[in-house]
Amino acid sequence: MPQVLIVDDDPDLLNVYGSLQPGGSVPDVRVLACDPGAPADSGPRAIWLHELLSPSRLNLLLAGESYSAVAPSAWLGQLQPWRELISVHQVTPVRDPEEQFRFYRAFGDGQSLVLVRPDLYVSFAGGQQALPHLLTWLNTWFPPAPGGDRHVRRRQLAGRLRRV
Repeated sequence: MPQVLIVDDDPDLLNVYGSLQPGGSVPDVRVLACDPGAPADSGPRAIWLHELLSPSRLNLLLAGESYSAVAPSAWLGQLQPWRELISVHQVTPVRDPEEQFRFYRAFGDGQSLVLVRPDLYVSFAGGQQALPHLLTWLNTWFPPAPGGDRHVRRRQLAGRLRRV
């Protein structure tokens, strides 16, 4: 399964998106995480990133400074065809200086999208404006299943991951 990194043409923006690049492993940092669409009163929870990520699904991390700017609700609608294959999490740094340093080194200090495989390696990375590229990537590797058969989609994911 090919990996894709989408950044702007400006080389200075590479620092904004951090060191995570396709093919690289995701570090285990403490984050504040919440799931998009969760009730507003549930609030973020502090958790180790590796504990948050599902070992049986692709994981989309929406990383940034705040929850409100990271995941507009329109994004979730665009990701709907792949929701049975992807767990979506919003992550921000915890309030520990050492963990913040590790978070920003990995994710950068801008809004970023990082698609993580179940084996904790990055498949896709880009800034907030890269959502159309992510949708193209998902449609290329996981096209809509005929008749919406969820079992076909799961077999697609399993088959693709075995080839990596």
